[in-house]
Amino acid sequence: MIYQLLSAAVVAATLTQTHPLVGAWEMQLPGAVRMENGQQTITYVKGTLEVVLQGDSLIATLASEPVEGRPPRPPARIAAKAAAGPVTFTQRSEATLNMNGEEVKRTSVSTYVFTVTADDLKGTITRSIEGLDVAMAPVDISGKRTKK
Repeated sequence: MIYQLLSAAVVAATLTQTHPLVGAWEMQLPGAVRMENGQQTITYVKGTLEVVLQGDSLIATLASEPVEGRPPRPPARIAAKAAAGPVTFTQRSEATLNMNGEEVKRTSVSTYVFTVTADDLKGTITRSIEGLDVAMAPVDISGKRTKK
């Protein structure tokens, strides 16, 4: 019992000092997803992810280059509990869908799962659209640390 308490205290103290995800990352991530006849086509863009530790949380700003022919998106602010192992962030945003030639606005829910090994970030993103039975299959994303 005492060993478990000490182990938990060491992990908590380590996480409050630093976390492997803290820093700036150059990213490759999906900028647009087209679903047509059940087929998913992904357009990748470059982006940046900047992560800071605040208390027991990781606060991140994710910015991406605009998809060709579309206006730039504002940077997204996402947060997660600082924990050892994979970190999961969830983001809610407005999505514009083209459904049979008609533009429709819906809420998109993006779930990012990141794992860090040294200066390499690997992960996945899944997206779903509220109110529709449409979900993007998990897509790999990656990044390289630019600074700590």
